Amino acid sequence: MVLKEAINIFNRIRNLPFHISIEGEVGCDCEDKSKMLVDNFKSVNLDARLRVGIFKWSTLNLPETISNIPHEDECSHFFVEFKNQKGEWVSIDPTWNPELKKAGFPIAIWDGEKSTELAVTCNHFFSPQESEEYPKHINYSEDLRVNGKFYAAFNIYCDSFLLKGAK
Repeated sequence: MVLKEAINIFNRIRNLPFHISIEGEVGCDCEDKSKMLVDNFKSVNLDARLRVGIFKWSTLNLPETISNIPHEDECSHFFVEFKNQKGEWVSIDPTWNPELKKAGFPIAIWDGEKSTELAVTCNHFFSPQESEEYPKHINYSEDLRVNGKFYAAFNIYCDSFLLKGAK
């Protein structure tokens, strides 16, 4: 029963439409979804922790109209480590909602035991301890100053796949 509950929690959070928060908006990006997942798991006594890696936006197959907007290529990516019934830490990633499969993004399907594919390819991973501290050192205002226009365009792109009949 616990396993089924964990899978249901994962699917519910994964299915929330991806959205990077910009100036007062409620976000639902990899950081938000991963924190929600850890909190939800802990609320039902499941062992989970936040993990952080570094990826490059240029590795995603984005339309030129978005990728040409000035932004920092390197970015943090948040995901979750979950302790399965065997006592192993497995990586699970609720980042992309299923509609974003149309954009070519990997949609995580989780069986409650094994790792899922990560939403992006990370070229560096922080330790569990470093991952816990990482959010405390993010300057969100500076990040939005530098990357806000790119994030806004990326949100519009992701939202376009939510429209009925979008291809």
